[in-house]
Amino acid sequence: MEADKNSVASDATGDWPTLLHDNLRSGGMGLQNAHAPNRPRWQFRAGRSIRAAPVLRDKVLYVISVDGTLYAIDVVTGRSKFSFQAPKHVHSTPSLWASLIFFGCDDGKVFALNCNSGTKIWEVRTGAEVWTSPIVWQKTVFFGSADAHFYAVEAETGKERWTTDLGGKIYSSAAVADGKLFVGCGDGKLYCLDTASGKTVWSTATGNGIDSSPALGNDLVFVGSEDFFIYALDAKIGTVRWKYQTGLGIVSSPALSDDIVVVGSKDGFVYALEIATGQLRWKTQVAEVVTAPPLIGAGFVCLQSGGLVALDMASGKMLWRAGLGGSVQSVPVLTGDAMYVASLDGEVYALE
Repeated sequence: MEADKNSVASDATGDWPTLLHDNLRSGGMGLQNAHAPNRPRWQFRAGRSIRAAPVLRDKVLYVISVDGTLYAIDVVTGRSKFSFQAPKHVHSTPSLWASLIFFGCDDGKVFALNCNSGTKIWEVRTGAEVWTSPIVWQKTVFFGSADAHFYAVEAETGKERWTTDLGGKIYSSAAVADGKLFVGCGDGKLYCLDTASGKTVWSTATGNGIDSSPALGNDLVFVGSEDFFIYALDAKIGTVRWKYQTGLGIVSSPALSDDIVVVGSKDGFVYALEIATGQLRWKTQVAEVVTAPPLIGAGFVCLQSGGLVALDMASGKMLWRAGLGGSVQSVPVLTGDAMYVASLDGEVYALE
């Protein structure tokens, strides 16, 4: 699969421009090392709970609190360069492209700001809240809304390119590759849409709604469902290659390494499965409930669940747990020299 070059460039620079690192929603692909945090390099207080994940580019960390305040934080000093106040609450993780940052709002709008100044460039309206993270492909921004529609607008202007009516509310953030969008829906289906027209290429039904965001790799699409299963589907035709049942529903998004897919379940366990077969490698209980997506670093799995947790990639053994960064949806940003964590209590940490 060919990813958009905007996401590929982030690997070399340490940037983290969108949810789960890149347009494939890969969850890091083992790019960064991490050890138990020694101490905070700095701590920034947003003052309100944070559910969206941070994004990073050019040494600026962008964080949105639930009350709708976007902060641009200098990662060297830990101080805010600017802030922007959205009109309603925000649960959407932002995405960066060119000089713009995009995010959705509970008032049904998606905003585009200049990421250097915080100046609003455009806004577009949908019919219900937008919790999904926008994704950018070939100068087009794609996002789903709880109004059951999926939208494509011009990145520079916000002009509508197309809108597609799907079968239910959309809280799943899309992944994109090779001119195809993959998104879960409240009707229990995973959809593959053509990026140029919005037409459905294929759709595959699961047993319940899909809020999990798909991840792409090895010509497969991986996604969790509220029916307790994680699915691996053929990216070209949508046939189910394998599925694995956990103890409860899955809203956590999968993360990929070379041959392993990792996902959390509401049963409190993190599961590592073989990409090719779906065979269980290991499972580890980390909390009563796991809803936040895992990330994969160099030899470890990291996630925010009852604090910040790291598991050994080979065995699932607990490597360390830090009592901060409690999260429902947020995921850390991993770089070569720091880990950036936003928490439910409104704190943002740069950890060494």
